[in-house]
Amino acid sequence: MTTLDCGEDKKKFRFWGILTIFLVLLGINKQLDIQSLFTEIGRIIAKDEGWYSKRRMVQFVFVMIITFAGVMTVLSIWWALRDKWKDYVFPLSGVILLATFIIVRAASFHHVDRLLKSGPAGIRLNWILELGGICLIGMAAVMEKVSPSKHPLSLVRKDR
Repeated sequence: MTTLDCGEDKKKFRFWGILTIFLVLLGINKQLDIQSLFTEIGRIIAKDEGWYSKRRMVQFVFVMIITFAGVMTVLSIWWALRDKWKDYVFPLSGVILLATFIIVRAASFHHVDRLLKSGPAGIRLNWILELGGICLIGMAAVMEKVSPSKHPLSLVRKDR
């Protein structure tokens, strides 16, 4: 194994480790419904402090901050993987779908909730975003273990 291969292995290990931590934290949040707790605390603070009537502006700013943080995170990941980004197309696409779902859910506007609960043929948009992202990441994890010659993305991943 060459030094380059060792460096690539470390990069892959780091990528998948960080992704695993991210997904575990999302799973914990899903079980404990932590965002609802924060929403309720925010609502109580807004009423106590007298700015509840202006909560839409605060929600908008919050969503913009979350969106900016998400975009910066994706750009940082892309920059870190710029020479090997093709190896991470599926997991990054899954992360982008999950991030989109998180940002849209963070907005928690009633018309956004209605949009998430609608979709073609009874398939909700929130299912497509959340489960689609998880499936892409899972599929990428399985493909990571497939030998390069049998890799379904052999056309995309020419360097293998």
